[in-house]
Amino acid sequence: YDEYTYLVKQGRDVAIDIKFRKLWSNFRAAHSIQQSSVHRRKLYDGNANRYFIPFFGDKRVGAITDATIEEYWTWRLSYWSQHKDAPANAKRTPSHKTLQMEAQMLKQVFVWGYRKGYLQRELVVAVPTNRPALSTRRPDFNREEWTALRNRLRKWCEEKLLNILYSF
Repeated sequence: YDEYTYLVKQGRDVAIDIKFRKLWSNFRAAHSIQQSSVHRRKLYDGNANRYFIPFFGDKRVGAITDATIEEYWTWRLSYWSQHKDAPANAKRTPSHKTLQMEAQMLKQVFVWGYRKGYLQRELVVAVPTNRPALSTRRPDFNREEWTALRNRLRKWCEEKLLNILYSF
């Protein structure tokens, strides 16, 4: 009671009553003035609006446990397979790297919330293991592809240089 009374007198949110949606809003406001790129903010906002807030949004931060985060990954892995309006570039099963990046974002939010007193402890944000059996990396250029690319780039550079020279 005394701890919560102190938090209220200080004008801070009481950890058990704040919802994830509010935690995200506070995190976003605190980080909007920092030197993060437009692309990074767009990535964070996109993931929050698409995944984090729909799943965690109305949950109280004090009630989110490691088990809740495991439930999130189960929900997240099936997200696009359950949506008929998936964009053309959405994979039915996200790559392991995508999940790692999302986990890192979510972890930053929870660590920030812990440091600010919204959480009682740091949560474990472990990425599920769904590594594909085969690598999905693009193969190297073969000799013919590399030659064609190099020749086209040379021609393009020459055209641009001529355009610049003739513009004077």
